Amino acid sequence: SPEKPVTGSIDFPVTINLNLSEAVEDSMNLSEIARKVEYIPLKTTDSSLLGYFRKFAITEDCFFIVNDLSVLIFDDEGNYINRLFSIGSGPGEAAAYCIAVDERGGRVFVYDHKLSNVKIYDFHGGYLKTMKESIRHPGTWVYSIGFFNNNLLVHTTQRPHAKYLYSSIDLSNDSIRVLCRNYRTYSKSQEKKTPYSPYDYHYQITDSTILYKETYSDTIFSVNKDFEQKARYIINLGDSKLDWETWRECAFNLAGGPPSGYMVQSFTETESYLLLVLNSYKYPQMFAVYNKNTNSTSIFRNNDYVSSTREVYLKNDLDNLIPFPPMNKDGYLFYYDGCLYSVIEAIDFVKYFKSRHSEAKSASRYLRSMDPVLSNITEFSNPVLMKVHLK
Repeated sequence: SPEKPVTGSIDFPVTINLNLSEAVEDSMNLSEIARKVEYIPLKTTDSSLLGYFRKFAITEDCFFIVNDLSVLIFDDEGNYINRLFSIGSGPGEAAAYCIAVDERGGRVFVYDHKLSNVKIYDFHGGYLKTMKESIRHPGTWVYSIGFFNNNLLVHTTQRPHAKYLYSSIDLSNDSIRVLCRNYRTYSKSQEKKTPYSPYDYHYQITDSTILYKETYSDTIFSVNKDFEQKARYIINLGDSKLDWETWRECAFNLAGGPPSGYMVQSFTETESYLLLVLNSYKYPQMFAVYNKNTNSTSIFRNNDYVSSTREVYLKNDLDNLIPFPPMNKDGYLFYYDGCLYSVIEAIDFVKYFKSRHSEAKSASRYLRSMDPVLSNITEFSNPVLMKVHLK
């Protein structure tokens, strides 16, 4: 099960001041935050062909991967198991936009944008039921769902008429609990329009807590199993922050050009760190590491802004094979049980792997054991999951 953050003697809430002008363009060494790297090539079969995927869920034994409205299941070694369902709108069929996994209960919740419903399956693809109520209210848009303490966490994107941004549905009685109301306002003319609305969910679920952040707020809140909320981190971006008013004006008038400033796109609290991905519409992506043990912060940035390849890569000085992007192409971190996961496209993996000397490929017992598998990857193979064990 996911690791719960270790608080130690930290006095929460913690204010983290990020001076983005101090960001380093040179890449961070992976060894500063990690101790080991593993590679999980997702087996390529006629039934399991994958392109780059942006959404997946991790359990102790499996990966549930959302790909072209389908959900494919691979085991922890990358072997293909099966598809969770057939794509369609019939009984037991679905078209997945996003998923949430109840690992202990062996359930997968599949949100279908077209039908605005959530279907529930067991880990073997057995259809269990469809939730009675739609989780999407008129005029709103659901980007992400999660599972916590027999509740379904629902994130609703920032739009006019969205009454709340984070809510939870108690699966025992279908009651809704509002975690974060939408306290932002729009002008009368804006209320009739649809704003440019990027992926903007920001939360992490552990065994004991939900951590969440509203895009244009500085505060990361923690929610315990009794759904009591407390401020946990305050992220101060100073003058570099993309504020609500600037985004709101640009969101309805793209002709004016992208807004300046940064927002926290994704965060993950681990035993030793708070990891932050900072995105901008105008400037290069940044990756910030707050060390909870030393109360220190490091910030790294891309050299330039390229919207199609925004990831910040860390120098892999642990095995010197493949540089590690801690986030995906939308700026999200995938963390489970002390490890960060990232999706490496086969064409990129092959490019780096072929350029490495044989000494590097056989530098450890692990790499020697993996060499037959890694050497057989071609540019037409499925992506490789890179698993990084954090300190």
